[in-house]
Amino acid sequence: MLSLKDERGYNQGFQGTPTNLARMQRRWDFIADAIGPMAGDPAERCVVELGCSHGAWLRYLVGKLGCRGHGVDISEKFISMAREASTDKTNPVFSVLNFTDEAAVLRTFPPNSVDAVVGNGVLHHFEPRLDETLRTIHTILKPGGKLVFIEPNLVNPYVFLIFRFGLFRRLASLEPNEMAFHRWNIRRRVTAAGFRNCTATAGDFLLPNTPEALIRPVVALDSVLQKTFLREVAQSVFVVATKQTE
Repeated sequence: MLSLKDERGYNQGFQGTPTNLARMQRRWDFIADAIGPMAGDPAERCVVELGCSHGAWLRYLVGKLGCRGHGVDISEKFISMAREASTDKTNPVFSVLNFTDEAAVLRTFPPNSVDAVVGNGVLHHFEPRLDETLRTIHTILKPGGKLVFIEPNLVNPYVFLIFRFGLFRRLASLEPNEMAFHRWNIRRRVTAAGFRNCTATAGDFLLPNTPEALIRPVVALDSVLQKTFLREVAQSVFVVATKQTE
């Protein structure tokens, strides 16, 4: 299976194989469910995706939620791909934006203007500026707005291997500063940024390289393993938190 690499040569995901498409749909259905129904005028409801890559899953999300979407990425290559693939040029929209630049973020998204900020495998790219980035996300969210991210789980043996050892980091084409999370660590940091009701749950045993014929058996096994202590070694951490209402 081929990696999806940015213009710097770093791995930012995987190509659209049947297994990865099934895996990603499960993840974005989780994100949609975590955000929940979005009442009111759709023109006034906005979801921001960090690290939107080619934009396909933000388009899926806004279609499912019936809201506006704004995808941002530091990669001009990916933003060009996202814009070219969009049939509706007004929703979602895509921008090159570095979320560690708070001033630039606030010019694009004023305080208290966004209903949800989401991403798949994105927050761990923000080390060592993660805490500042979480506070920026908190600032732009409306009261009651949601943070929803799915991140690599450092307890997972494969994730531990590729993130903790230099040779395997290079083989996996990881960025120099990115680092996976323990679920208790990311929950602590999200809470410290001002969020409330933060949950960080390990899950998902459907790996990107699972043979297509095994997708259904693995998904069935996943539902069983999630009820046991083995869920702690699943590949990802599902993080959900809320900005306190004023």
